[in-house]
Amino acid sequence: MPQEPIGEIAKNLAHLAENIAPASNQLTAIIAAPILTAIGALVAAYIFNRLSYWHQKKERRRLLAAAIAAELEGWDTICTARDYDAYGQSLLQTLAGGTDIEMPRLIDPSLSTAQTASLNFPIIHRNIDDIGIFGSEITSEVSRFLSLHQGLTADLIAYAQGRWDHVGISEKIDSISVNLGLFRQCVSLARGLIPKFKAIAF
Repeated sequence: MPQEPIGEIAKNLAHLAENIAPASNQLTAIIAAPILTAIGALVAAYIFNRLSYWHQKKERRRLLAAAIAAELEGWDTICTARDYDAYGQSLLQTLAGGTDIEMPRLIDPSLSTAQTASLNFPIIHRNIDDIGIFGSEITSEVSRFLSLHQGLTADLIAYAQGRWDHVGISEKIDSISVNLGLFRQCVSLARGLIPKFKAIAF
């Protein structure tokens, strides 16, 4: 069998390589295209989900702020309409004049402090775990408001249950004075929080 010259073999191999290279490049492009498309779709989906998440979080923060502002404003309106401050002052004046009185019945005596707080501020208490989204300043003010209101409520329940009716006049004056001070602090905190929540909501 005649031997093919070395030059001819080299020429044939070069020709074969030229034909294989474009086919290889074409195969790579065919495989890479769907992979790149899939990666692009995943990146786009991730970005969309993050944007959607932040939009929903921002919208929830705004709506919750509007609801809490309305709740605090409603409480303040009720307190003003019933003029609790003047009522407390009149009790103190009566006691200071030497006349004993039955302590006020302003709250359902069968309810606990927590139940009363939940009835007064249902939106805040249902969303208490999310209050932190409003930042440290508002969170601390809401916590202080709830704490003071709880202390006030505990004594009002005791009054309603008649547990203070038979103590001395001076003890009644001291207790009402303290709770009137707590009430005024609650009103001040609520009135300070309302515009802050409205600024977030609107």
